[in-house]
Amino acid sequence: LVSGVNTASGPFVSGGTERVAAGYARASVTATDGLTFELGARADRWTSEPQDSAQPAKTVNFVSPRGAVAWRRGRYQMQASAYYANRTPTLNELHRRFAAGNAVTNANPLLEPETLTGVEGGVLTQFARASIRATAFYNDLDGAIANVTLTQTPTQIIRQRQNSDTIHAKGVEIELDTRLTDALSFNGQVVLTSSHFRGSVATPSLKDKDVPQVPVFQGGFGLTWAEPRWFTAATQVRFSGEQFDDDLNTAAFTLGSYAVWDANVSRAIVRGLNAFVAVENITDTEYDTGRTPIRTVGWPRTVRVGARVSWQ
Repeated sequence: LVSGVNTASGPFVSGGTERVAAGYARASVTATDGLTFELGARADRWTSEPQDSAQPAKTVNFVSPRGAVAWRRGRYQMQASAYYANRTPTLNELHRRFAAGNAVTNANPLLEPETLTGVEGGVLTQFARASIRATAFYNDLDGAIANVTLTQTPTQIIRQRQNSDTIHAKGVEIELDTRLTDALSFNGQVVLTSSHFRGSVATPSLKDKDVPQVPVFQGGFGLTWAEPRWFTAATQVRFSGEQFDDDLNTAAFTLGSYAVWDANVSRAIVRGLNAFVAVENITDTEYDTGRTPIRTVGWPRTVRVGARVSWQ
């Protein structure tokens, strides 16, 4: 007597159709020469229809408002805004399963839209040849769609896209631009961010964990020398702090901090034609871009030579 179990081998029904209808309106009011108010809103209707009739169809209606105020006096400009927005899951998140290394991430046809509530404010000031901009922000992302670990063994990791609990993200962005001479300028920017899962109902395993792939600091700085009669040369350094590549903040999945140096030179040949040479990662630095836990690294030293054509 022989008994067995029949296992489906495919093809499997996957995918679906999304339809989005939206309308947008905005009003701007200039109260005085230096004071401006802005109000806007977008209304959306989102429909998701899976190919597999066993999966649920979804229809969601939502309104995303935004309000802002800007004030300018002398060398100072200040702005502040508050907003409420929604993002619907993509077809990939709803239906596409993928694997990277020994990690398998399953789709989830039950995903709901995620909702963002936030405020931000900033100031811009100019001094002679320099300008400095600083912007602070605070965001709550409810129902954030994340790759949540279900099981983890030395040989395989199973994850699924899920609506996680609230993510709190706050930080500040600082930018500096200055012209050192008529031909030479310097620019730099840095972003400091604190981003964590805060809830404990939908995904209790993520409570107080860092959001994956969000470093505490990142940015860059560079120099540009521009002399139209000769050539334009630019160089920059990009940098980033440590970050986790998984939702559980596993030490083995830490992406290390790095700094990468790039440069390029371009020259006009004739009107509308520019030749250039660009070198990325000049020092051939090996840096992490992913761990699944198989390590993925960024581009090594890369040289590009080419031409840009433009016309009016």
